Amino acid sequence: MASDDRTVDVVAESARARAFCGDDDDGGGDDALGRLRREHGAMYARMRTMLDEDAREARTRRRLRRALVEEFPEFDAYATDVAVAWDDARCATLARGLVETPTAEFTFGAVYQAAEKGLKERLKFLHEHGYAWDAETCMYAAENGHLECLKYAHEHGCAWDERTCEYAARSGQLECLKYAHERGCAWNEETCDYAAGNGHLECLKYAHEHGCAWDEETCEYAVRNGHLECLKYAHEHRCAWDEGTCMCAARSGHLECLKYAHERGCAWNEETCDYAAAYGQLACLKYAHEHGCAWDEETCKRAAEYGQLACLKYAHEHGCAWDEETCKRAAEYGHLECLKYAHEHGCAWDEETCKCAATHGHLECLKYAHEHGCAWDAETCKCAAEYGHLECLKYAHEHGCAWDEETCKRAGVSGDREREDRVENYWNCLSYAIDHQCPGYAKFHASTELNPARERLRSI
Repeated sequence: MASDDRTVDVVAESARARAFCGDDDDGGGDDALGRLRREHGAMYARMRTMLDEDAREARTRRRLRRALVEEFPEFDAYATDVAVAWDDARCATLARGLVETPTAEFTFGAVYQAAEKGLKERLKFLHEHGYAWDAETCMYAAENGHLECLKYAHEHGCAWDERTCEYAARSGQLECLKYAHERGCAWNEETCDYAAGNGHLECLKYAHEHGCAWDEETCEYAVRNGHLECLKYAHEHRCAWDEGTCMCAARSGHLECLKYAHERGCAWNEETCDYAAAYGQLACLKYAHEHGCAWDEETCKRAAEYGQLACLKYAHEHGCAWDEETCKRAAEYGHLECLKYAHEHGCAWDEETCKCAATHGHLECLKYAHEHGCAWDAETCKCAAEYGHLECLKYAHEHGCAWDEETCKRAGVSGDREREDRVENYWNCLSYAIDHQCPGYAKFHASTELNPARERLRSI
């Protein structure tokens, strides 16, 4: 291996390497250098092999570095310290020479990682050796509460933007938020939104008291995760709210937030009940209805669509209207119990119920609807074939559902355009239709229009 005038003193470098890598115990008794040996042994072995060449010439260094970075993307961040971990001063010296070789290949990844993990020495090393950084460097440092990294980056010219304050507030890093604001870092409504949304009341207070803007979304963010104290603070300090506050509280099931908002005059509308029903938040649905919140057919439709039987029952039993869309959505999403309940309690249905069941392959819903008198038409077979649901196609045909030549065509065309792992489904539907003499089957049996689907099936 070639020598270098700047030989690394391994003993002296060990302390720096520990700081560089984070000098903490991992629970197994290994220090930072031990972790490097364990995690990057392959890199060290490769360096030993490649650095037998003369790495003093710049041209050779660039070539060697390019090869090592291609094999080990983390090379720039760890190369010197990997060699130090193995007590190999000569390899460490040459590795440092490679890392210090300016190239256009430097990426942000190593810098972001250093800021994110709070490794100030590594961040300093990377910056001093040409690694680019940008506003995300400060963002990562602030988000994870690494004030020293944030200070270093800012004091050495790293840009920052609103995200520095936003992410500090989101993760409750008050000191980073203060530092950034006091030194002119921009912020906007999202700083308050993130603070409220994650329950960081002190960050919310600081931002508001120091002039950070907020709006209706601050209250929405607070109720999404049930942060009542943040909601109270925002409202008591004249932050605006609107129907979205009650809707978000109901959707997330945070009844106390919903009560607080409603009792203090926050507006609500049908969406409060709609979203409570869709997300199965029965307590919020009850509260809203009992306190005069409007609802309509959309409430039952959403409950059926998401399979929320208890909410569907409550809404219907308390006078909420429903229509054909309730059965249609239950069948479309395969919620048989909701479909049964709606039909047994007089909810209307039509051909769309069977069509949607067949389209999405929900055979039990299709059976139930047909056996209980729901109408169907040729669209049921067409859609079953178009989406490759053979069992639905069989059931519909065997029980007298009409079909026409469009059934064959849709199966063939869909088979041509779909992924290879699904071609067989469409081919099976087409074959079934032809075998059972679907109208126009002879035409499609010989049609060149279907050749692509046939060829794709044969190819797999």
